[in-house]
Amino acid sequence: MDSQARHVEDRFVQQWGDMASLWGVSAAVGRIHGLLYVTGRALTAEEIMERLQLSRGAVSMGLRALMAWGTVRRHHLPGQRKQYFVAEPDPWTWLKRVIAERRRREADPIIEAIGDCLTLARQAPAEDPEVHATAERLERLVEFMRVFCRAIDVYLALDRETIVSLLSMAEETAETAS
Repeated sequence: MDSQARHVEDRFVQQWGDMASLWGVSAAVGRIHGLLYVTGRALTAEEIMERLQLSRGAVSMGLRALMAWGTVRRHHLPGQRKQYFVAEPDPWTWLKRVIAERRRREADPIIEAIGDCLTLARQAPAEDPEVHATAERLERLVEFMRVFCRAIDVYLALDRETIVSLLSMAEETAETAS
């Protein structure tokens, strides 16, 4: 591989790992995904270990996490017994998978937890002004979270072209309004 291509890949992989840690995903998982995505090749766990200087355990756990997110899948090459891994090549597809999974793992449980708190607040005596104010804040938060999740669901249902078109229309509207 030419050194310039390797340099670009290495830089992308490092930056992808840094970004992943900002999103609450381990840097190693981000680097594994970044490597598989940017190279566009099917790689074995051993090749990933060697290239990223990660332990077998870190690569194994990272690949399992990425497969659970739907951003990486196993790939079998004809005539090969080794397991290879490839990244979903379409950013729109894997981003939607990640968003759907994060909604399921994070937003849905927090809505339920806030709803439980709201139920408790509503059970308190009506004349307690502090609990009443808390209940109002929780109601606003639950409403916000439900609208937010509806927006996620709408986004997930749209194809790339529709999203791009809607964003263009929104930009035009914003420019006209300002």
